[in-house]
Amino acid sequence: MKTIRADTGTARSIDYNATKIEEAVEMATKLNRPYGLVGYSQGCANEFNFESMMFSGKTHDKEILSVV
Repeated sequence: MKTIRADTGTARSIDYNATKIEEAVEMATKLNRPYGLVGYSQGCANEFNFESMMFSGKTHDKEILSVV
């Protein structure tokens, strides 16, 4: 199985990186594949920001997170 990796960047904003994580998660769900969030240091902050955006977003966003 091929890994889907979010194209985040060290010098990018936390919002930019959260959007990249969102794109990767949406791709995984469209392919009906499981996903997990793994990060260290800035990666953890990016993931928390992504989750916050998703939980406070559209209903579709919340459904993606509840699939897990």
